[in-house]
Amino acid sequence: MFKYGFKLLLFFLPLLLLTTFVEYKARMSSVPNNYTAKRAIVERNISTTQVFITGSSHAYYGILAKRLGVPAVNLAYLSQDVYYDTRILLKYLPQAAETKLVIVPISYFTLEYKLEQNLESSNRVNFYTKLWEIPPEKEKFDLAQYSSIALFGFQPARNFALFKVMPKSEEMDETGSYVSKSISNLTNIKNAKAGIDEKHRTMKAESIPQNVQYLSEIFEALQAKNISVVIITTPCFPTYYEALDVERYALMQSEIRKLSEKYGIEYKNYLNDERFVTEDFQDSSHLSTKGAEKFSDIIKDEIVQKYVK
Repeated sequence: MFKYGFKLLLFFLPLLLLTTFVEYKARMSSVPNNYTAKRAIVERNISTTQVFITGSSHAYYGILAKRLGVPAVNLAYLSQDVYYDTRILLKYLPQAAETKLVIVPISYFTLEYKLEQNLESSNRVNFYTKLWEIPPEKEKFDLAQYSSIALFGFQPARNFALFKVMPKSEEMDETGSYVSKSISNLTNIKNAKAGIDEKHRTMKAESIPQNVQYLSEIFEALQAKNISVVIITTPCFPTYYEALDVERYALMQSEIRKLSEKYGIEYKNYLNDERFVTEDFQDSSHLSTKGAEKFSDIIKDEIVQKYVK
């Protein structure tokens, strides 16, 4: 029995040593990814940034901060919710000496959405916890909060630890904006219902009060520093906004109106803006590269120049 156990130990020992080494190397240097890149961009530019953009993929793909005419950083990212939008801002607000304006995109789903409710993306919570040092909205045990291998996956962690091979990630420019070329996909543009149905599976009306509270908290903090806020809704293709649940959209608009009136915040709704045509969209709710350029120029002309003198 002892011989069998010893042989078994010898068999697994190389794997155990490799796993320990990969965990150590990955933890010491952290596998580079878009979360570490975005944080580095913020910390490198925090003292000079005049405009911040928050939000999820609609703003990440749709707003090019470098086209706004002033030092700007795009904080938005895939599946990012109101909790992480506001926690990132609150974390760095004391250092934002030159900030004059924060643009807050609120999409159809935003107020009813929480990252942890999205089964496909809920693992992103661990990246905010470990790489942004922002505690999760709800504390729960997850091995990925303690293990780099569990967080990144064994293969990417091993490749980085042993060969310095970077995991594949989306291209992001020096302002935190998405820069990979994206063009129109007519099939995705026409097939809006599947995307909306997916959003409805992650939307819960009971999330609205807490998300509104988070927004109120950051609006008060920004106004205390004389930083202006503008709420926007990004453009979507007609197949998308015509398929929205009428009652849910009305509720979204009602909550934005109440926040706008309470804090004296301007709201610019570009959802069905007729200046955008088919080639401006990569799918029914996300702008293509051409659309992002157009939208960023509109934001510069209609918002940034008004609030940043």
